[in-house]
Amino acid sequence: MICHVCQHSDPRGRLSPSQFVHPSESLIMCAHIIESVPNITLTVPPELHRKMKARPEIKWSEVVRRLLAERIRDLERMDALTRRSMLTLEDVGALDRLIKEGLRRRFEAARRSSRA
Repeated sequence: MICHVCQHSDPRGRLSPSQFVHPSESLIMCAHIIESVPNITLTVPPELHRKMKARPEIKWSEVVRRLLAERIRDLERMDALTRRSMLTLEDVGALDRLIKEGLRRRFEAARRSSRA
């Protein structure tokens, strides 16, 4: 006997069909307890909502769930890296300024060479 919902089976044959089987369907009746999960509500611009509605085959809640899980994973990785870091906030600020200055110089040099 196999449950049509969870594919649970009784390999030892201990389940009595008279106890667990609906007489007209001959199926095992399993109690499926689904843990309550929190819900969130998102606000999206009307144009985005229209485009989402145009794609009913996509499970948008699954898309958002995966994006949230990915972002949390990235944040946890950053937390793990910064926990071991010896840099202060001032050090990070100084590095940020140096990197941005280097990028600005590279961009300006590329722009000058493309005009020549």
